[in-house]
Amino acid sequence: MGNDVYTFLLRGVLLFLFLELLTLPLRGPLTGLLGSLLPPGFGAVWECTGLDEVFLFLSFLLAYPAPLKQKKRFLLLGPLVIELYNALRIALVVYTNSPLLHDILFRWGGFLLVLFLFYVSFRSISSPQRPSRRPSRR
Repeated sequence: MGNDVYTFLLRGVLLFLFLELLTLPLRGPLTGLLGSLLPPGFGAVWECTGLDEVFLFLSFLLAYPAPLKQKKRFLLLGPLVIELYNALRIALVVYTNSPLLHDILFRWGGFLLVLFLFYVSFRSISSPQRPSRRPSRR
């Protein structure tokens, strides 16, 4: 069982790094596009796009040892929910202009909460149901 966990983690990390490398040429244009949507006085960096979080989610979802059929809904819904959360986060940060909200509560706290909720719902779908053990009657 221990090797399965290490294999899962290694696959997830390698897939994440691969996605990061693939998007290196797109970082400037995507960040510029996001920055053009913000009000004057606000800027955007790559981390504002939320794509690192999407890549992290997708990498570990794809690395998880379950049939692709069980992952389909999460492959479509996960990035959408993460980007909607990110858009809400950016709107609230622009509205409140609070570094605390930007750095701690929204960036990592909220994303970890979204990830945890997806994990719990995916586990409930992908985990095989164990048969209940009834005491044997003699």
